[in-house]
Amino acid sequence: MTNIEAPRRPSAQQPRFVTGSLLRHILTMTGAGALGLMAIFVGDLANIYFLSRLNDEAVVAAVGYASSILFFATSVGIGLSIAATSLVAPALGAGRRMRARRLATNAHLLSLIAAVTITLALWFSIEPLLELIGARGRTLDLAALYLRILVPTLPVLALAITASTTGPLVNQCSAARSMLAAHTWKVTGSSSKVMSSSSARSRSLSGSAE
Repeated sequence: MTNIEAPRRPSAQQPRFVTGSLLRHILTMTGAGALGLMAIFVGDLANIYFLSRLNDEAVVAAVGYASSILFFATSVGIGLSIAATSLVAPALGAGRRMRARRLATNAHLLSLIAAVTITLALWFSIEPLLELIGARGRTLDLAALYLRILVPTLPVLALAITASTTGPLVNQCSAARSMLAAHTWKVTGSSSKVMSSSSARSRSLSGSAE
């Protein structure tokens, strides 16, 4: 059987990131990824800062325990996005844009499935995992509450990370748009964390008042 493949694009329509200065493309994509990762950790820093103003060591410790578990799930999403880029980029370089789009779609689907699986696994093992890393007493209860707020958002964050790496490639964004796409997607994920932490803060305050 012959392998039916979409015709290659004319040289005048080559994807933006497979022509021109290699160093400029490396700096652009690296800068986009760096901004996205910084946005995620700035969101975590904001959580720690505002919750620390409660002057409650148990709350800060709970966020620390929960962040250790969330970092694992986030790392899986980052790893899947790297794998997606390594598949999509060669297809674009070969001028097979339809194949690149198909691979990007499959990568998003795989990221979603993996994220949902991890989310379900974490949801039903929050307390055992926290106890495994040393959380006890009130700190354990607060960390579990924090994770129950944030864990359901992991599939959205995983899709955002994958989209930020494959989207600019497939859609031939300019350098500025590529960086903006990655930054916007990941800031969105970080913003959801910050808003969720505000809810956790309100609930913890209510619990302390009682």
